[in-house]
Amino acid sequence: MKRLELIGLEDLGEIRSGDSIGRLICDACSRQETHLKDDDVVVIAQKIVSKAEG
Repeated sequence: MKRLELIGLEDLGEIRSGDSIGRLICDACSRQETHLKDDDVVVIAQKIVSKAEG
């Protein structure tokens, strides 16, 4: 049986130019005790990417 589970990350904080999105996501996952697996798909909003890129 296939399963789809969506988990929202909390407390990412304000994203600023130069921020490492990967590091922010990993830190938030650790705080929430959410463990990513090799075959997980992570979806990131374009707005966050644009803010980090400056």
